[in-house]
Amino acid sequence: MTDVTTSNPVSVKTLGAKETKPKSTPPSANAARKADPKPAALARAKHPIVRVIAPGSTIGPDTLVSCNVDIRSVKVAGNKNWQRAAGYPKPGEPPKTLAACIKDGITKGDALYDFERGWVELDPAPSTAAPRK
Repeated sequence: MTDVTTSNPVSVKTLGAKETKPKSTPPSANAARKADPKPAALARAKHPIVRVIAPGSTIGPDTLVSCNVDIRSVKVAGNKNWQRAAGYPKPGEPPKTLAACIKDGITKGDALYDFERGWVELDPAPSTAAPRK
């Protein structure tokens, strides 16, 4: 329908119809992740794996654990893992058994993770695999 005097199109609204605004699309979560690198990726670059543990290898409760570095200095201060790291023997102290470390709060996973990064020594050590490429 057009206005006779100006020959411009006239908008006709129907009763009960709601006006719709164009939706603004929020930035996608994927775009935000790509823009900011993940903290875990930064941690991997900062603390690379130097020894890869072979799949299926385990450590027993009689395994001796000794530290090469002060573990609490390489962990993020205040998080749960930093608090559990107090269960490791200090560098220069005699080694503790894994069972004693577990009693003090360390988990097997903590010991294996820290072994892979070279922060602790395990005796007997789990079998290692070729480094990943």
